[in-house]
Amino acid sequence: PDEDAPIVPAPGIISLGDLRTDVETESNPESYILKHRPAYQEGVLWLARTYIERENYTNALRLLKQLDQSPATFDDIRRELPVVEAYYHLKQKNFAAAIPALEKAVALQKDRSRKARYTYIIAQLLQKQGRSDVAYQKFEQVLKYKPAYEMEFSARLQMAQNAYLSGKGSPAEAMKGLERMLKDYKNIEYKDQIYYAMAQIEFQQGRRREGIQLLKKSLANNTSNSAIKAEAYYQLATLYFEDEDFVQAKLYFDSTLQVLNRDDERRETAKRLADNLKEIAANLQVIHLQDSLLRISRMSEEEKRELAFQLKKKMDEERIAAAAAAAKRAQQAARTRTIGSPASLAGVTGATRPGGASTPRSNFFAYDDRAVKRGERDFQRKWGSRPLEDNWRRSNQQTLNILGEEAEEAAAATLTDEEVAKILKDIPQNEKQIRKAHLDIQTALYALGKLYRDKLQMNQKSIEALETLLQRYPDTQYQLDALYLLYIANKELGNTARADYYKNKIINEYPETTYARLLKDPSYVQQLLTNEKRLNNYYDETYALFTNGQYQQAYDRIEQVGAKFGSQHKLQARFELLKAMCLGNLKGKDAYVDGLKEFIGKYPETPEATRAKEILRLLGAAVARGPGQVRDTALTTPFKLEENKLHYVIVVFNGQIDLNAAKNQIADYHKEFHKLDRLRLSNIYLGTQRERRPIIVIRRFKNKDEAMKYYDGVQKNKDRYLDPKQFQYELFPITQNNYREILRAKSIEGYPEFFALNYLN
Repeated sequence: PDEDAPIVPAPGIISLGDLRTDVETESNPESYILKHRPAYQEGVLWLARTYIERENYTNALRLLKQLDQSPATFDDIRRELPVVEAYYHLKQKNFAAAIPALEKAVALQKDRSRKARYTYIIAQLLQKQGRSDVAYQKFEQVLKYKPAYEMEFSARLQMAQNAYLSGKGSPAEAMKGLERMLKDYKNIEYKDQIYYAMAQIEFQQGRRREGIQLLKKSLANNTSNSAIKAEAYYQLATLYFEDEDFVQAKLYFDSTLQVLNRDDERRETAKRLADNLKEIAANLQVIHLQDSLLRISRMSEEEKRELAFQLKKKMDEERIAAAAAAAKRAQQAARTRTIGSPASLAGVTGATRPGGASTPRSNFFAYDDRAVKRGERDFQRKWGSRPLEDNWRRSNQQTLNILGEEAEEAAAATLTDEEVAKILKDIPQNEKQIRKAHLDIQTALYALGKLYRDKLQMNQKSIEALETLLQRYPDTQYQLDALYLLYIANKELGNTARADYYKNKIINEYPETTYARLLKDPSYVQQLLTNEKRLNNYYDETYALFTNGQYQQAYDRIEQVGAKFGSQHKLQARFELLKAMCLGNLKGKDAYVDGLKEFIGKYPETPEATRAKEILRLLGAAVARGPGQVRDTALTTPFKLEENKLHYVIVVFNGQIDLNAAKNQIADYHKEFHKLDRLRLSNIYLGTQRERRPIIVIRRFKNKDEAMKYYDGVQKNKDRYLDPKQFQYELFPITQNNYREILRAKSIEGYPEFFALNYLN
């Protein structure tokens, strides 16, 4: 809009027509003197509705009052006024004020279906206020207006629910009334609502398990009623969450989010709980699965064979049931296609209709000889050869049971060792696999101890998980961390004695650890954070010198690290690798290779060692793996040096960041330093879904030299590029082909070394 344009005030008093008392106002549109009645008043009413929708309640109320107080308002407009007024109150959740407005709308309205609708809404509002007796009367009144069957059904359903609440009957009578509604053929498509209503009665009686089963029946009978489906899913999710069955709760919250209206105020809660329960449910499933597998691994060979047979039997039954269900659906579809077709000859294969058109082949199983014979074989395999007689299943039951058990034992014995092994392939078979299963359980229990506290603020559940971990695995690798979390959780719950127990255990058994020092000296954590920040800043400054080609200055700073920060710090390996890289640039390839080999020997299990080995491969050197064990690691790198090919620049971030904020800062840098270069930004993620690494891609540069100009410019203006307090990152020019290799591998592993060797030297 034009900033200089005059501001138009909100409408003041709106003229509603000729207000002279000597003028007769005709309210019937059909007999209006102009034949085409002015639509002005209707427009004012719609303007009031618009104001309500936009939450401009002051102007909406002013317009409604004008229409109400004006004697010139037409009768049909006056009939709509209380409806809009009721909506005005409902939008503000002022339900008590909406009821009189709707009562007035009922009194003024002539159409019986609309009277029924407004009365139904009044009954619902009374229900919300807990006035079940008056609500019951209003639902009865709805029936007197003889509405459409859907509303009649809903009213009767609500009456059945409210009957005992209003003192008109018992819960048992209400349930019987709903069961009668279930049997009425007219209510087949409304079974989901009936079961839902029955569930609410059960919950009100404290019968939680029965209510849950009825909610599940409601969902099983729901075909298209998304509102009831959302209510049932949300209620089940909440119930399972309250019962601390977090696996089921996660599943039902996920289902809730698929059908819940996006404007529903409960959606945010459902989304938060679904996200928080994701890892919790996954770890609970790991524990359940691994415990089950370990229990099976301890069975005898005969028990394993019997279990394999039972599993195979269950899979076969599920397969047969699925095939039968598919056949039934196909038959129903065929029946639907043939219903009502003239002179239908669908029962005769290849029959011809009048006019020569051939009918489609029937899907009825009895017309397929192969299907009939297959059914006979399946029957005889399970039940044997039997005479045609009534109640054949129940005759000589004891004998049949014995025969059935013998048959199952024989069937289990017929399974080959290969079949048993295939069915039980996930069962731990040796000590290594058993150790891994136990380690998975330990990891999951420790994760639960953290997640219960961090995601759900359930300290007691955290304590239960961690104590289970320490009881089952006293020597677990997570012992120290678990003890500290137990100290924190008990302290927050006010369990002073237990908190002191875990505190003393850490101090006495792990006196040299950070946890022990922190517990003995609370100010230690601040000192630790200060030292860590100084160390990180020192490394960043040293690395900046290296990337700018100031190798000697970087090397000298690394030599001083021990004196400044001691010999034990978390960036030790990183500094040592950087030192080897400085040597390579100062003294050449041989010194570089020797420095890398020495580094790998000192820090063999670190991520930096992996990078060092990759550099050695690129240099065509060998990596020592122990005394007398040297193997050639001169493997080919997937990356190629193409100096004159198209280049990108990628910004690789450490940890999760606000990508939009990063892109905005880079875009501002481009406006200042690369305004005419028409650079484009996009972003990707590398790694797994759980550990995604964000990357910004800057396109495009004509060749290596152009990309390196950009790179060098960033090194000189780092403070104008990305805020170092917000972002930790690395910058790499890269050819289009090498970029595709990174995408294919979903990792930048090996590229930093390739870049250092081919772009920085």
